[in-house]
Amino acid sequence: MSGTKSSILILGAGVYQVPAIKKAKLLGYNAIVLSYNVHEYPGYSLADIAIEADTTDIDKVVSIAKEYKILGVFTTGTDVALPALGKVNDELGLTGPSFESCLLSTNKILMKEAFERNHVPASEFKIVYTLREAKKAAGLIGYPVMVKATRSSGSRGISKAESSHELNEAWNYAKQYSNEGDGILVEEFLQGTEFGAQAFIYDNEIKLVCPHNDTVTRPPYCTPIGHSYPFSSLNPDEIGQIKSVCKRGIQSLRMNNCAVNIDLIKTEEGIKVLEIGARMGATCCPELTEVYTGIDVTKECINMAMGHVPDFSVRGHQPVAALLLRSPQTGTLQKIYVPNDVTEDPDLINISFDVREGDHVNSFVIGPDRIGHIIVKGDSYHDAERKAEQLENKIKIEVKV
Repeated sequence: MSGTKSSILILGAGVYQVPAIKKAKLLGYNAIVLSYNVHEYPGYSLADIAIEADTTDIDKVVSIAKEYKILGVFTTGTDVALPALGKVNDELGLTGPSFESCLLSTNKILMKEAFERNHVPASEFKIVYTLREAKKAAGLIGYPVMVKATRSSGSRGISKAESSHELNEAWNYAKQYSNEGDGILVEEFLQGTEFGAQAFIYDNEIKLVCPHNDTVTRPPYCTPIGHSYPFSSLNPDEIGQIKSVCKRGIQSLRMNNCAVNIDLIKTEEGIKVLEIGARMGATCCPELTEVYTGIDVTKECINMAMGHVPDFSVRGHQPVAALLLRSPQTGTLQKIYVPNDVTEDPDLINISFDVREGDHVNSFVIGPDRIGHIIVKGDSYHDAERKAEQLENKIKIEVKV
């Protein structure tokens, strides 16, 4: 290890972990980065120590944490590493979500059952193991339904079915991202406006809840491709309901000492919870929250994981929006052209690409298909969203099929 610096274990080395790796080093911590095929990810070259290991191998991750005498463990933007993160916290007595809480927030069946036990408003659901059971469940709930793999992340294995015929496809898609013997969720499709929130809890007290607007792709996948602040509703009663529902959801999953990513929907019956994760959201959520509130949330969450008291005091309210950059086709990336009026736009905060010419890219379906992102400020959330879309449309992407 380098010198006498305190070590933090960062699980994952992908684009969503890169800002955390950089921040940990700026804070003076020894950044130990662990990932499967770690040398293939951008975090590899940034790590003080890079370790090849599967983040879902809980015993291995715990063993590495003990070997390097880490004082904190952290991840962001992904669910798959959370059970290992929780186990490390429990085994080493560190600050962060427990193994139990991480299991509740990464297994959709356990999550839905916890919501039901604790009267958290959510969709009706059935747990099924065969296509026949799925069709029976859909018939009882009523089409359309959502069909979900229960241990996936990044919107993998999740799609909408409008009919029995579409259910066949949705079932096969969910099974692609399921382990043998896993149950599949068939859920009521909630009609309404999807949105989200980033929340931060320390010492069993929710310090901050930041509702944000979501932009998602059209069914059947409904994948998030953007977010913006401030939240579109200024109704104090509605904001109060959102915070109340978020608190009930967080408490039902026994979360503590962590960031919380909450997917919500506004329906005619009120605010309902879709899913909750014990980490910050992907799709630029940490960056957007920092711009909007003035809080360096990545810094505060890393320090919290290292046993320090975080400060989630809001310092401002700058409207801001982000969009994922996506390939229109699957193939080999030939060229990305970004005109000067994009890079020189005074409202552009950041534009970043995850790929280079010659890389294979996928036509966008799920989060990991992204090829980059753009973040833009504005006078309002609507203005920032409009500007982000305008700048995105000026970027030309050439793909050889």
